[in-house]
Amino acid sequence: MEYPNSKITKPIRTIILVFFIVLFLVLAPGIILYTSGYRYDWQYGLLRETGSINVDIAPDTASIYINDVRIKSGMPVRLNDRVPGKYKILISNDGYFDWQKEVLVKNKQTVYIKDISMLKTGAPQAIISGKDIASIQISRDKKYLAYAERVNTTSVAHLYNLSTAQDTTLFTLSSADGGMKIEFAPNNNYLSVSDGSAPYESVLIFNADEPAKEINLTERIKYPIDKYQWKETVGPELYFSANKRLMSIVATTEQRYVLGKNSWIDWLMQNGQLWTLQTASGTKQIKLVRDTLGFSSDYADANRFTSAEQDLQLAAAYADTILLKKNNKSEMILLSNGNKYTVAGEKFLLSEYNDWLIIWTPWEIWTYSKGEEPNLLNRSGEQLNAVLPLDKYNTLALVWNDKTTALFPYYLVTHDFINASINSTAADTLNRTMYFAGKVNNSEGLWKLNY
Repeated sequence: MEYPNSKITKPIRTIILVFFIVLFLVLAPGIILYTSGYRYDWQYGLLRETGSINVDIAPDTASIYINDVRIKSGMPVRLNDRVPGKYKILISNDGYFDWQKEVLVKNKQTVYIKDISMLKTGAPQAIISGKDIASIQISRDKKYLAYAERVNTTSVAHLYNLSTAQDTTLFTLSSADGGMKIEFAPNNNYLSVSDGSAPYESVLIFNADEPAKEINLTERIKYPIDKYQWKETVGPELYFSANKRLMSIVATTEQRYVLGKNSWIDWLMQNGQLWTLQTASGTKQIKLVRDTLGFSSDYADANRFTSAEQDLQLAAAYADTILLKKNNKSEMILLSNGNKYTVAGEKFLLSEYNDWLIIWTPWEIWTYSKGEEPNLLNRSGEQLNAVLPLDKYNTLALVWNDKTTALFPYYLVTHDFINASINSTAADTLNRTMYFAGKVNNSEGLWKLNY
């Protein structure tokens, strides 16, 4: 059909139609592939599927750089249509340490960088200067610091009120070759002070809210105390063993209770349930018994402990997970869910976040979460002295001989944190404040750092 006065003749219209059909046939697959997440990799001349990078960390004002190119400021950030390969991620914010990691983007997968709080840069502030402080502890409500000061051959226990800056002397241990041990109760402001190692010749109990009052436990018992442990409840109750008896004392009433005869190798309380290591009567091997004073039952058969594992002590118990320490060896045995693991370990802590167990020697750090196998988190030729969780994401402060580094364990990212020689640390994770005893710029004392 021809149209009057039309300059576009039928053959031209046919060419145009064919052109658009061909254009559609050429572009349609590309559009479909594009919307399906494919991109052309100009470097290798290939059509490839893409992945994504999602970043959402605190503070939300941080800037993100990909391969040294600034993308944007502000969180969260979603970077779609990334060609598979390695990308260098740098997150930067004024007043904070840079956070960087190389990530691998894969086809149709998203790399997530989240659950991170960047650490502030800043200089430590002196709280107490001119004292040689060996160890510090922080109360559950973060109101008090207790610390042990070394003075010639003695150790002096102090209580420091963080709100009022009042420093109170609690107790002086005249012969302190083994140091001094200070522990706050888990859920109140009572604390115990003793010599550094068992058997304890001096064990005293104080109420941080009324430090003038004290309970001299060893003076009342008249025997050295083999072991003691605070109860996990709100009320201040201390379990202890002395003169082959297991006892407890309620600090508020000073009432003592005899719980049973102590004929065990070792004992540990968990939520009112007594765990004990005992010698099996038939085989003379070591067995682990749950709820010894109640519905007593063997937690592990005696043959689970080899002849090389007979010299043991109970280190921790939580949620039916048991940690045992091999005496005179840098090894621990972890029992959980019917499984038995041996890991390198001298010290341990249970993070208040996610029941995350951290075990370490000066050369290795192992972690354990219930239902999983122990994980080797870090190995180093340096001398590791302490590990401290800093926040709800379990960012760790790793204290070495002359410095402290920060480790983001879920990403294996680390950076420098504090340039100082540190003896002991404690953290207020809610207010993001770290307290430490040590030397900064050749000045001894007690310090705090807002991070």
